[in-house]
Amino acid sequence: MAKFCPECGNPINDNLALFCQKCGTKLPITSLDMEHPEKSKKVEPKNEDLSATHKLHDFLGITENKETKQRNLRFGIDVIDNFLNSIEKGAKSPPKKRSTLEWIAIGCGGFILLIIVLAFIAGLAGNLSSASLATDKVYNQDLSSMALTINDLPTGWETHGTTINTNDHYDSEFIQIVGLTPYVVYQDITRNVTIDDAKTSYLLKKGGITQFKIETVNLGNEGFGYVNTDSSIVVFRVGNIIVTTQYGIGGFGASFSSLSISNAQQYAAIIEERIQS
Repeated sequence: MAKFCPECGNPINDNLALFCQKCGTKLPITSLDMEHPEKSKKVEPKNEDLSATHKLHDFLGITENKETKQRNLRFGIDVIDNFLNSIEKGAKSPPKKRSTLEWIAIGCGGFILLIIVLAFIAGLAGNLSSASLATDKVYNQDLSSMALTINDLPTGWETHGTTINTNDHYDSEFIQIVGLTPYVVYQDITRNVTIDDAKTSYLLKKGGITQFKIETVNLGNEGFGYVNTDSSIVVFRVGNIIVTTQYGIGGFGASFSSLSISNAQQYAAIIEERIQS
């Protein structure tokens, strides 16, 4: 039976043709199958395609005939196609909507993170030394009005040695003897002409400490402290003023293990409070 193009009516002489030679229209496949059903193409699995199946079946002791082999191959292809289709659908599917509980959990997590960040910032602010609060300026205040007095020390302490009191320098010493062990508190207050002079002097003092561990103290515009073999020492700067306090232990049999920077720092803090901004 002659075939004709359903689009332009051109006769089709080749029964196996898939397209019209005149207009290019795709010819119905059904017509090809009806004309030559014995020539319709069938997908025959290649021997190498079945090698994996053969190995599996050999291992399991399964015997296959030709039809079983083709069915098993088709089944494997279908499984792969379904898997790829599921991946494609998953990629195209819209994002999963979160439940109310999930959003609440996310919100709580964000709030907790915010609290942690704020607490960290507050901690930094709290650890800022009074250096950031003290005014970095030239102080002309009388040095003796800043200095420690015997009334600032516990009962049992007394003034020791000669006190130096000038416009630019003040130092004095206090002592207490317990048994055979003398305890000493020493202070030195120096006024520099300029802030830059004070900064230079402060850095020289700090740079001269090489044998002991230095720690930052929250006093003045900048400060540090350390413990040597028999003393606790703190140095700080406020504007053009540099203050040094020392708490020392002397004598044989004295215990130095209890010394800490706080021993000298407690007295340095009293002087800092008396420096008027």
